[in-house]
Amino acid sequence: MLTEAQMCLRVDVQRALARLDPEDRLVVKTTLISGWTLDELSSVMGCSRDHCHWVSKRAVATLRRHLRPYQGKTTASLRQCSRRKNVRRKLR
Repeated sequence: MLTEAQMCLRVDVQRALARLDPEDRLVVKTTLISGWTLDELSSVMGCSRDHCHWVSKRAVATLRRHLRPYQGKTTASLRQCSRRKNVRRKLR
């Protein structure tokens, strides 16, 4: 069972994925999550392996940038960070 902080982090990762361009999101989900090789992905997408590699590097860099605020956070600080976000959302 996931803790509250882990669930919040999961939601934040899903939001970060949703912010990616559709092509970037497809590459991240198929290579990092599903374990496809770049060769498999390039044959499905109909583009070169080099293009898939470039998109993969760009997508991972963008994802890291979106998730940077969570680097090195402990479970307690993640929970606190998530609560602050919820308060800010309610104030809008």
